[in-house]
Amino acid sequence: MTCVIGFKAKDENKIYIGADTIGSTNYTKENRKDGKVFASGDFTIGFAGSYRMGQVLQYKLDVPAQKDSQTDHGYMATTFIDAVRRLFDKNGIMGVDHDNKEFGGLFLVAYKNELYRIDYDFQVGIGSEDFTAIGSGGEVALGAMYALNSFDEVGPTEKVTMSILAAMDLTPFVGGDIEIVSHTYVEETAIDKVYDKLSDMTDEDLLEIQEYLDMTICDNNMMALGVDECE
Repeated sequence: MTCVIGFKAKDENKIYIGADTIGSTNYTKENRKDGKVFASGDFTIGFAGSYRMGQVLQYKLDVPAQKDSQTDHGYMATTFIDAVRRLFDKNGIMGVDHDNKEFGGLFLVAYKNELYRIDYDFQVGIGSEDFTAIGSGGEVALGAMYALNSFDEVGPTEKVTMSILAAMDLTPFVGGDIEIVSHTYVEETAIDKVYDKLSDMTDEDLLEIQEYLDMTICDNNMMALGVDECE
């Protein structure tokens, strides 16, 4: 039982993921040192449910790099999920339901400038709000965050903390301490995208572009000056 909440602070270019630290059954609970939120390569992850699933994600997840042809969401829905499915299958995490369909786990992922929710059927969701939450305390935390988000004077870490505290007070299986991990991203500008494309080009490609630009500038100058050739 758990409360994990993610919050996207656009003005800081950061995504915060926070969670409680209680591991519990229907009868007992334990405050654990091994947390539910961590960074793993390019990803920041917060999980609900199986601690073993979280440990496998934290220490064994290996995802191939994103291709230039992939959108961020396309990358997450294919390359990332394919890596997670292989990981779960290899390490005994993958389950099979009564319809013989495979299922995994529930966790949040911050990648680049987006917060994703990965569900049991491996769908990759992006919420319309700048926050989302999972776990037995998730609904209470969502309600708290919805109210807190209208107060600009309350900082991101305070919003995440107060939302989890609400779940601790109002649900039976959320408790212990609160851990928050921040994920910093850089908004890519149009110039950045052009630079990335140019850096992948050969010298021959760059020479062709330069020749085309020179011809375009020449044509524009001739039209503007009313002359037949460039100097």
